[in-house]
Amino acid sequence: MEKTQRVRAAAAAAVCVIAAASAACAGDSTPPAATGTQLHATEKEFSISLDTHTVHAGDIKVTVTNHGALTHEFVAFGTKLADDRLPLKDGDVDENGAGVTHFDPEAENIRPGASKTITLHLPAGQYVLICNIPGHYKAGMHTELTVS
Repeated sequence: MEKTQRVRAAAAAAVCVIAAASAACAGDSTPPAATGTQLHATEKEFSISLDTHTVHAGDIKVTVTNHGALTHEFVAFGTKLADDRLPLKDGDVDENGAGVTHFDPEAENIRPGASKTITLHLPAGQYVLICNIPGHYKAGMHTELTVS
């Protein structure tokens, strides 16, 4: 029986070591999107889709991929307005209009099939992400993002 107890004790110790190692590594295996540091956007005629609509405040690395047939851009605004209610000037969003705060940088001239990556520094709040190429916003290229 003594030998059996030693084997069981050794097995239990091995399980504890494996469990501790797994717990210690768990933080390293979290994908970046889950921490709020990365956001992936897909643009096409005439929509913008995100892999998540909620991220954590701070530096957010945004990769925008154009799956459409036309060139697009990606612009961020802090606002309490609904994504389809931004101020317009000559039919497009007025980037200096009332109720919106424009955030740089923009991802401009994203050609069909191409991707661009930018880093936005966003404090907690509500945001609207758009393509402001003439006619694209009004055609539906906008979505909302919450930063907490």
